[in-house]
Amino acid sequence: MTAKPAIPSSPISPTASWIDVIVVAAAQWPMAAVAVDWILSPPNYQATAADIWTVGLSVAATAGWLVTIRRLGNFIILRCASAVCLMLASAISFREAPIELTLIFMVLAGVASAFAAWAGRRKRLCLVLCNGVGIAVLLLGVEAATDPRTGMGIRIDDQRSAAELYINDASTMWRLQPDSVTHHRIILDGQETLFDVTYHIQPDGGRRVPLRPDHGSRWCILGASFAFGQGLTDDQTFANRIQALIPSVRVENFAVPSLGTSDAHFILRERLERAPDTSRVIYFMIDDHFRRVDPPWSNTALDWWTAQRPFFELRNGQLIYLGKRGDYLSLFERAQIHLSKRTFLYNLWARWHLAQWRPTRASQQITAALIRDMAEACRKIPNCKFSVIRLPEKNFTEQDPPFMAKWQDGLRLDGVEVLDFVPVLRDHAQTSGQPVDHYFYPVDYHPRTTYIDLLMAWITPHTKRWADQAATEISDPT
Repeated sequence: MTAKPAIPSSPISPTASWIDVIVVAAAQWPMAAVAVDWILSPPNYQATAADIWTVGLSVAATAGWLVTIRRLGNFIILRCASAVCLMLASAISFREAPIELTLIFMVLAGVASAFAAWAGRRKRLCLVLCNGVGIAVLLLGVEAATDPRTGMGIRIDDQRSAAELYINDASTMWRLQPDSVTHHRIILDGQETLFDVTYHIQPDGGRRVPLRPDHGSRWCILGASFAFGQGLTDDQTFANRIQALIPSVRVENFAVPSLGTSDAHFILRERLERAPDTSRVIYFMIDDHFRRVDPPWSNTALDWWTAQRPFFELRNGQLIYLGKRGDYLSLFERAQIHLSKRTFLYNLWARWHLAQWRPTRASQQITAALIRDMAEACRKIPNCKFSVIRLPEKNFTEQDPPFMAKWQDGLRLDGVEVLDFVPVLRDHAQTSGQPVDHYFYPVDYHPRTTYIDLLMAWITPHTKRWADQAATEISDPT
């Protein structure tokens, strides 16, 4: 019996072929970025299980390439070309280059591997790789179409130099540049001007209050962009309007855009030390300040400065200052931040992730602890009072979070005055039928003067009560 001739085997083994699939799917540039970021992490960083798994997968993928290249046979040129393209994609990811370049090299890597799989009679593998190339090409098209720089979407021209308005700070996220003038204009789609204003910052680092007299007890305004007056002239801000209501005091505006409760905590202590004659501190807070005490990775991805926020923990009821938030980001969070900065599609995912965020129990507790500490610091100053005013944001027509009433009552039980303007504006909107844009600038979503007018009408009785209370305490210290 004549033996049948042996069927020649494929020069590429099934194992080596499927290693290619794993590598093309797994050896992506975010993982390479994670591996590099491990080296750049702060010395006190503790890696999580997710970090170890991610970096391990990247290392395993690299080892898979080495094994595959060693066993390639006649198709080593195609496989090496694929490997080089992936390496280039990873190298580009370490630079501030468009995501499209990374995707192009990944497409080339997939095409080279697909040709090698087809020549090696691995039709199923070739189909998988071709599908991957098709997905990458689709991402390229969608990325170019949805990026506001090249395709659809509202183009927001924010003409303001952060370098002119802000300076780095060791304790807070940033401070206002003392003795500076900043022009701020926002234009939509090159046509509609939302606002065109100028901010004047005093030598002490607070915003100018035009009506402030040279004498009188000090009232200190704390908060973020709402209280600072983004999009408003100096004479339209909360501080100047309150100054007009109570001309016998000196209202100082130390609110800073984008700051939160943890930042205000530091600013308050500094102001009380420098101005012990302060008689009233008003902290204007919005619900977003809960997020700012413990921002998620998506917040840092969208706003790089979030990494500089002061970071607190609550241990056995005690506030512990740990440093800056960026020092405590996991490697997995850093990889997602890097990815969202490079691709508009992932940036959309980060925006969705941030939009779904709701105040955690930890953020509620830390915010309350910071406010109690601020109130206690005021109590140590003779005749100094502290108040919190909750301001509405663009979603004010929605019902309050379930925890809000209990959270406010807890502060009141501890002797903190908490005033809530949110239900007042909500009732006004429901009664008048006015849309959200009647109270807020579109897209920017900072208060218009109509919002300020309603706030001042509501706050007037409280400010006069505070002024009368201060006058009584001065005339009768007992």
